[in-house]
Formats: sequence, C-alpha cells, structure tokens
Amino acid sequence: MNRKGFVFVETIIVIAIMLSSLMLIYSLYASSVSNENIRLRYDDTAKLYETFYLKKYLESFDLDALKARINDGEPYQMIYRGTSEVFGSSYSNEKIFLENMWMDLHIESIILFGSNISEIAECNRDDTAMICSNTSLLNYLKTLDDEDGYRLVIEYAMDESGNTCTSPIGCYYYYSSVKVDEYLSLADRVVTCSSRGKEASRCFLENGNKDKRMLAYDKTYDNNLRYIGKNPNNYVSFNNEIWRIIGVFNNIDNGSGTTETRIKLIRDELLVSEWDDQFYNHWELSSLQRKLNSSYYEGLTNEAKEMIGDVVWRAGKFASVNNPPNSVINEEGIPNGWYNYERGIGTSPVSNITAKVGIMYASDYGFAVGDNMRDSCLNTVLKRWDNLADCYNNDWLYNANHSQWVLNSSPNGYETNFAYYITETGGIETMHTVNTASYKPVVFLKANIKILAGTGEKNNPFVLGL
Repeated sequence: MNRKGFVFVETIIVIAIMLSSLMLIYSLYASSVSNENIRLRYDDTAKLYETFYLKKYLESFDLDALKARINDGEPYQMIYRGTSEVFGSSYSNEKIFLENMWMDLHIESIILFGSNISEIAECNRDDTAMICSNTSLLNYLKTLDDEDGYRLVIEYAMDESGNTCTSPIGCYYYYSSVKVDEYLSLADRVVTCSSRGKEASRCFLENGNKDKRMLAYDKTYDNNLRYIGKNPNNYVSFNNEIWRIIGVFNNIDNGSGTTETRIKLIRDELLVSEWDDQFYNHWELSSLQRKLNSSYYEGLTNEAKEMIGDVVWRAGKFASVNNPPNSVINEEGIPNGWYNYERGIGTSPVSNITAKVGIMYASDYGFAVGDNMRDSCLNTVLKRWDNLADCYNNDWLYNANHSQWVLNSSPNGYETNFAYYITETGGIETMHTVNTASYKPVVFLKANIKILAGTGEKNNPFVLGL
C-alpha cells in the first residue's frame, strides 16, 4: 500500500514537472510570437490606408510604362523616388512631393508585381534574387494569392517611436499591398473612351497623364495637350493619307465667337511652296494661305471635309523691330513667348483670318520637344536650337533634310518681306517670302470627332469617325 502510494505521488510530481515545463515552453513561444507580431505586421489597418493613397498618387502618373515591362517578361518593377519612367522629365515638384511622402511614411520600398507572385516567391528565377534576399518581404509575398492584373507591394519600416529606422535592431516592418488598374495603353484608353460616345479630344484630355513619354501639357495660357518626343505614336488616317496629331487645343474660336476644344492635325508628307509670291508677310494675304483654302482644300476627300471646320488662325507678330523673337537674351523667343505673340497675348499686333487650313506655328515646333532635356529646351530661344541636338533631335516636327515654313512672319518695320522657317539645323530663322521651302498643311478636326480604332503607330494609325 505504501509502495503504491509512493508511485502515485511520484507520478503526480512527474506530471507537475512536465506541465510546468510545457507552460514555460508555451510562454516562451507565445512571447516570441508576440514579439514577431510586433516587429513584422501584415496589412496593418493604418498602412492599408497609406498604401491606398500612395497607389492613387502613383496611378496619376505613368505606371503603364512599368506594367509594359512586366508584360514583356520582367518579374517586377522597383519604383524609386526619382523613377523617370513614372514621372518623366517635367515633374520636378511631383518628385519632391514623393520624396517627402517617402520619408514621412517611412517607406522602405515600392514594388509593382504582375499576376505571378507565387512563382516569384518560389525563388527559382535568376532575376528574382533581390526579392528573395529579403526574407521578411518574401514571407509576406507567400501570403498573397495570384490574381489577374497588377499589385503594388509597399514595405514600411520604423522604430518603436514611429521614426525612421537607423539600424535593423529595434526596427518594425510593415507590409501592405493593393491592386492597381489593368494595363491599358494610351491608344486603348482613347479608343475605349470614344466607343462610349465621348469626343476624341475629351478622351485625350481624360487620359493625358497616362503616357508622359508621348504627351505633355504645354503650360501656356490655354494649357494645350501636345504629342512630344522623337517619334510618338500619333499617326492618324485622314484624307486617305497619313497625318499626325499635334495635340488637343483649348479655346479654339470656330469663327462665330464660340470657343471649343479641338484636335490639331498635320500632314505627314511635305509639300513645297513660297510663303507668298508677292513679297507680302501677312498670313491672311499670303499666296500660300489662299492656295491652302482654295485648290488644296477642294482636293480633299468629302469625308475629310466633313471632319474639319473653320477656326480663327491668329497671326500675331512680335511688337517691334527692337524686340525681335530670335534675340538670344530675349525670353520671348522661347516656345511660350512665341505662343503668346502668335495669339496676341500682351501688346502684339494681331491679324486674324477664319479658314479651314493653315500650317504649323513656331510654337508648335518648340513644344513638340521631348525626352530628358525638354525643360531645358523649352527655356531656350528657338534660334539657338541649331546648336542643341538634344532639342531638335527629340522633336518629331523637325526634319533634317528640309527647311519648313511656319505661319509666323517678321514684325512690322523689321524685315517686312520676310517670314520664319525651321532650318535644317534645327533653329528658327527668316527668309524672303518669295523663296521656296517645304511645308505641311494643318487642320483642326471638328469638336465631335471620335477615334474608332488604331494604336497611333504608323502601320496602325488612328481611325477617325463622326
């Protein structure tokens, strides 16, 4: 009996020790898990809100360029504070804003993924080494399901006081993700928009910030949206020919005093003529203007005639001989200065003519420049562009083999028989109006025109419709 009692007591003691050990182990485990939950948090509510607003900000820029790379096979795209593909070259304020947001939200990294996150998380690809070296990020990716479309994953890091981490010790990491819009090219967006009954001009304006490699607002008085760069996808089928879209222009007077937003086209192939055959340098009187709006217009197809309408072509000149636009120290010779004088903004004398066909302005040429030097080129007088290959070589309206007339003519009392032209070396100069040079007809589409199909590429131009 005593022996049995001893065994029973012994058993109770062993069980008690085992329970105590298990409780200690569980306590240590629970503490470890608790600490890990503090240091590594997934989809924290506050971070989800921050991620959502960060997504909305980034989507207002050009994520499509990064999505296209993922479509081409790259596993992901890192988005950095100065990513030029997102912000282009003309958005320094936006870059500063993101820099501040980056610091205020304690962002470690922003990554754009496609639909194959599980494949990336397997780490079987050579091009995923950077992702797979981040164990915390990798573990978070393994919690995500593959879904169609694109996803932003944001990594945040801060210390226990909510400040930027100075070392990994005591640093708390947060991970959050959000889906972003499906990849649609600018052309897809415009065609889809037009298919819903909207005018093409409105569709371009609604999507103008989706591809900053090819489109930019000119920040003039009218803030027109223009195609920019060396060779943007702005080709359009018109008059059984290939034309190109200069841009979408606001406040265009249709000749009756009503202003509209209109798409401006320019013929792709060159023609040749004198600016005027009688030494006039007033556009409304010039022989080229008269020819364009008589024999040339009459030669257009009936469908093309139905698509274009009257506009007031403003032919403002620089104010005086003492204020020539090509002065290298004169800011009025930059593209914005030309634009103001062309439209009579300021003290410029203006002569107007209501017509259907014209040629491009000097400002059209200047504002078509793109690439990383755009800001610098827009602040350089056009005369000096002949020394700036980074300007004219990234301007789709430039032609290295032909000089081209523009609508602008010399100021009254200053070279009164001269008009301006774009030189073969990229600058703007004057010559006698009776000389011959190349030119391209320009028209404004009616406000109700739609874009029915096409990608804007030369072998697949936009198709217009009423």
